Amino acid sequence: MSVLFEIFLVFYIALFLLFIYAYMIMNPENSQLSALLQISLPSYTQRLSKKIFGKTVHDKLENFHYYLFSEGNDVLVVFFFIITVGSWFVVFWFLYPMILASSHVSSWHCVSGAIVCFFGYFTWYIAYCTHPGSITTQSLSKYDNYPYDNVLFVSNTICPTLNIRKLARSKYEQITCQHIPRFDHYCGWLNNPIGEENYRYFILFLVVHAAMCWYGTFVILWIFRGIIHDLDLFNAKFISVNTGQSVTVAPWVIFQYLLVRHFSVASLLFLALVMSCFLSAFNIFHFYLVFRNMTTNEFYKWRSVIRWRKEAIKYYNNAEKMGTFQVSTCKEKNVSWNFLYGKFHWFVITRSTENGDEDHQHTQEDNQHVSHATSTTTIANKDGKRGIIIIQDGKEIVLHPGPLPHNIYNIGIIENVKEFLFPRSLRHEALSKWKPDKASIVIQKSLKEKKID
Repeated sequence: MSVLFEIFLVFYIALFLLFIYAYMIMNPENSQLSALLQISLPSYTQRLSKKIFGKTVHDKLENFHYYLFSEGNDVLVVFFFIITVGSWFVVFWFLYPMILASSHVSSWHCVSGAIVCFFGYFTWYIAYCTHPGSITTQSLSKYDNYPYDNVLFVSNTICPTLNIRKLARSKYEQITCQHIPRFDHYCGWLNNPIGEENYRYFILFLVVHAAMCWYGTFVILWIFRGIIHDLDLFNAKFISVNTGQSVTVAPWVIFQYLLVRHFSVASLLFLALVMSCFLSAFNIFHFYLVFRNMTTNEFYKWRSVIRWRKEAIKYYNNAEKMGTFQVSTCKEKNVSWNFLYGKFHWFVITRSTENGDEDHQHTQEDNQHVSHATSTTTIANKDGKRGIIIIQDGKEIVLHPGPLPHNIYNIGIIENVKEFLFPRSLRHEALSKWKPDKASIVIQKSLKEKKID
């Protein structure tokens, strides 16, 4: 059994590291492995399943996949309870007798363990039940508390789904079909989107569960340390089951012994250690976001901005080196850009036109080529890298994108933490703006009812 566990352990760690690298560190645009796992492999699996099972079964599998990953459901919530309830069963049934029998660990850990269990489920329940906030026509004034940076969030933008003004830092969430203020991400473990009004409870949930896993890890390690000391295992004689010969004592041999004698607790130790590392990394990432006053959604948008800017600068440098195009800067040509709905948009403010009209602004989207004198577009070179090109007086000019824009929502660590702990939409200023709107809505409804009568 120990050999199988060793194989499983190596396989599990390898899969875990592969997942972290391919899905969280890298992206399909700059990693062949990430592109293979996120694009090529799922596409090949779909084609293969259609050939093997036929169109009817394939469509049912696609619907089930859509239900799991694109609709609100409690599948991961059930999985969460299976893992946690099973783990606490091992703690209460197997670990507690070892704590009471050990002279190296205080029996008070039985009390503190129950308290930790309660707080774990309590913080999950709070994060599960607390709504992130929802932007509607009636609640616009409550959540309209952030300026537009005109990079990630552009003013005078309408949400095409709900047909309401798209507030800065907000996002339409497709699973719940709501527009979430200061949207962070959708958490399947909570079956709840994380936004402005429940982000602090999500972080509390993460912190408590990371602390719970580390606490369990150290308690089990201390118990095993006591067993090793009491039985003097480093001086013990171990006999191989396969050969019948004595085995040289080593930490790995002692671990195998503990695994065989206390399989459930040793397995729990492995699970707690892995989850401790994973949750700690996740906590560090989110604390970094809190200190920078940035959401997960904004973090990945900024990554796209930085990646595109590097490509645009590289394209500009190549054009300047080759001398095939005229070169200039966005500032000199009055060109600005932003990132909206997952695409980059380029803007040029014209000084004059052929008809002598006054200054005005033209906009064009990605990969849309235009020919008149005051237009902007992006083009792709042979390597698929993009640059900014404008056509002026019949000549193509490659532009340098300029300096990286500043995150205007980062207002200092102390203020950022205050904003995390006390969301703007729940402060007196926002609520006082919202209450008159609510009152006016009630008055309008009552007037309409009177007219009907």
